[in-house]
Order: sequence, then C-alpha cells, then structure tokens
Amino acid sequence: MAHILLAGAPVFLYTFQRRRALRKTRPSMWLSIVAGLFIMMTSVVAYTTTQPRGGPEVFAAFCAGCHGAALQGGDGPALAGAGFQATWRDAAALYAFTAQQMPRNAPGALRREQSVAVVTYLLQQNGLGASE
Repeated sequence: MAHILLAGAPVFLYTFQRRRALRKTRPSMWLSIVAGLFIMMTSVVAYTTTQPRGGPEVFAAFCAGCHGAALQGGDGPALAGAGFQATWRDAAALYAFTAQQMPRNAPGALRREQSVAVVTYLLQQNGLGASE
C-alpha cells in the first residue's frame, strides 16, 4: 500500500503544480479570448454600409470557382437560399469559417478585410440588410 502512495505522489504533485500554473494564466487567457470574440462579433454581426466594400470582387476572385458566380453552388455548396440560411444562422461563425477555412485550395489566405467583405456580401445576398 505504501508503494502505491509513493508511486502516485509525483503524479499528484505534477497535477497540483500544473493546476496552480493554469490558475495564474487563466485570467489573461480568458481576457484575450473574450476580446477576440468581441472584435470578431462587432465587425461582422452588425455590419454597416461603411464596412469594406468589394465583396463581389473578392468573391469572384476567390470563391466563384467553387460556389458559382451567382452563389448557386458547384463544387462547393450554394451560398444563397434556404440551405445556406439554415446552415449559417450565426454571422460570427460564418466569418470565423471563412477567415480560417476558405478558400479550400489555400485556407486562411484571405486578409481580414477580404473575409469581412465576402461575409458582408453573402449576408446582403441572403437578405440580411446592414444596420445603420
């Protein structure tokens, strides 16, 4: 029995020290996560007419090859209509996906402004108007 306790002591100590270290870094980690989400949500969820223009141009250059010039789909899914609206109910999630995963042949290649412009364009094409 004593052998089991001694064998478990280093594991307990390691776990205790690791938890202690996580507690020290947790507030700054959470603050950066919350700040990042806030920035992402405020720039996409409530977009305005003054946000970056050029969505159609960026879409034509990077997206139309797979999703079709009229957003009708092709190699990629359609980006307009009921199917798109049912899948992408959250604009922040759409922005995150677009910024990180698109275009498929070069994920993450779009600059922030380009991602915002494309998402704004998609939202406009699906009937979600800008909030003035």
